[in-house]
Amino acid sequence: MSGKWFGSVPVKAFNGVHGIGTVGMVSRMSIILDSTHTDPCEDHTVLSDTWRSTSCQWKECVSKEKCDKNLPTGWYRFKSSGGWKIPEFRVAPGHCSTSYPGWLEGSHPTLEQGEVKQTVCFNWDGNLCGWKREIKIKNCSSYFVYELKPTPGCNAAYCTDPNSALTDTCVDHTVLNQPWKSSDCTGTECVGELQCDKDLVYGWYRFNSSGGWKIPEFRAEVRHCSTGSPGWLEDPNSALTDPCVDHTVLNQPWRSSDCTGTECVGQVQCDRDLVYGWYRFNSSGGWKIPETAVPVRRCSTRRPGWLEGSHPTLEQGEVNRTVCFNWKENLCRWKREIKIKNCGSYFVYELKPTPGCNAAYCTVADLSVADPCVNHTVLDQPWRSAECNGTVCSTRKCDNKLNHGWYRFKSSGGWKIPETPIPEGHCSTHRSGWLNGSHPTLEQGVVTRTVCLSWKGKLCHRLHQIKIKNCSHYIVYELKSLQDCDAYCTDPKTAQVQGYPEGFTRQVDKEVSSSVGVAPTSGIIPSPTHEEEPSRQSSDQSSSVPDGTPTSGRIPSPTHGEVSSGQSSDQSSSDPDGTPTSGKSTTGECGGQSDQSPTAQAGSLIPGFLSLSEEDCEAMDVEVQVMYVGNNKLETDEQKAAYIRQVQDMLRPYLPCKKLELTNSQGEKTAQNE
Repeated sequence: MSGKWFGSVPVKAFNGVHGIGTVGMVSRMSIILDSTHTDPCEDHTVLSDTWRSTSCQWKECVSKEKCDKNLPTGWYRFKSSGGWKIPEFRVAPGHCSTSYPGWLEGSHPTLEQGEVKQTVCFNWDGNLCGWKREIKIKNCSSYFVYELKPTPGCNAAYCTDPNSALTDTCVDHTVLNQPWKSSDCTGTECVGELQCDKDLVYGWYRFNSSGGWKIPEFRAEVRHCSTGSPGWLEDPNSALTDPCVDHTVLNQPWRSSDCTGTECVGQVQCDRDLVYGWYRFNSSGGWKIPETAVPVRRCSTRRPGWLEGSHPTLEQGEVNRTVCFNWKENLCRWKREIKIKNCGSYFVYELKPTPGCNAAYCTVADLSVADPCVNHTVLDQPWRSAECNGTVCSTRKCDNKLNHGWYRFKSSGGWKIPETPIPEGHCSTHRSGWLNGSHPTLEQGVVTRTVCLSWKGKLCHRLHQIKIKNCSHYIVYELKSLQDCDAYCTDPKTAQVQGYPEGFTRQVDKEVSSSVGVAPTSGIIPSPTHEEEPSRQSSDQSSSVPDGTPTSGRIPSPTHGEVSSGQSSDQSSSDPDGTPTSGKSTTGECGGQSDQSPTAQAGSLIPGFLSLSEEDCEAMDVEVQVMYVGNNKLETDEQKAAYIRQVQDMLRPYLPCKKLELTNSQGEKTAQNE
């Protein structure tokens, strides 16, 4: 008969006579045991593991991943704040504090159905039911019991649905009787060592000690509550809870969907350890998570995260969205539920750690809010000049650690990448990078071009794709790190003179520097703007620029008709566009110097001046030349000569030492300052 067990045991009969026992006979008796007397609703094991909740992702609720591989076969009941039932919906990998979460492929039985057979699926390797376990379920009226078996392996575990928790948290909770949690406890004064809740098990708790019964609603000071970083309760009506105000900025260009493999950063990246919270992306690599699928091994990771859906409008405000992680031809192999809020000019995201390594959230550039003509980094590095052969200008330089982003070259070494081949060993590097093509016009906007790297006689030994944008008065480049010791070059002929059309290039910065001890300028002579008289004592000065660009590497321009002192001074100031400037200049009266510099007028081409002492004038044995290179479309020799005379007239009052020679494009001398 089904459900019954048959067995036999020996029985010894006694025949007592006058208290003396004798063995009368030995026989066997059959006993029938009916297993139906064991009701699993009464005879089961309770599993009170809160980490089984589908809300627990990876190690969010525990210190390490969980596994039911060693779970003994038997009847179990789930009972915790993490849930009372196995979920009837598909669960993504990495949830329930395990890699391969188990969910019910079917529904729970009604009370009338009683005990039924069902299948638990384990989501594995992109297969929602990669592994299976046949189980039994019984409806016990107010709860369910499950006959479970060990999982197929690690890390796989049975999940629970937190929405099924029937527990009254006012009754079912854990009491924390720890006086050291008091906000009055500073450092280790209340306990022997600093405390930490890192290993606190996810669940409901009640504080009940002399240290207090409630979490404070005010900002707790650092190193109070017997810990380094005390927790306090934010006012839900406070502006601090607005994620548009209270968020963390991620300035990481390597997240760009254009970054393949490790080309933008030294190693593959991962967001597994990203702290749960609100974030804003703000870098040259992008300001938004892309709304289209990103190929694998992009965004400097193997499993790139992209947004399955669209960003909210300003009217929609905060919305729920899903981020998919692409892997092995499955565009949404892993998922993360996130929140997004439109803050008007940018978006903020409530992000969680990624399902594992190597997976990371991607970004894509939004040119409407990230114009590279505005948002870029200035490279003031004269050593990039194509004229710098070997280590003449500097030690060997490399761009293998250059962060991916938009850049502008602005130095005496040049403002543009050369459009003609540069031999290896130039630009202070081994493999010299030059542009195999032309720069875009203003109308073309952003274009894609190829940078060639010269090596071992091959002018295009290596190739790199970059983006370029014409910003009218200058060019910006979207650059990525290069391999080994390679570097991007600049064309020294493109170092512009501020106040003049492109094409006037100072030729003798190095000679001036070596002769009189004046730091070389960048080919830019800043214009005076207003009068200012500095002191005659040496001083270190610094001034800010409108865009916050650091200042370094140039002779400061006088402002408001600045009258210079007779002693040396270290100064740093800024160009009108925020380009860094710095340097050392020795100043004073020098034959024929006008007492007061002319006032700048709108539209006029008035340079700054280099004021030298008489001693410096005697020591200076060079010719200052300005060469016209024909870039401002003056057609006839008469027009060119007239233009050069105009420049010579402007420069004469400012560079009176020795002589000022001007040459035309044929090298012919045109005028000389007396």
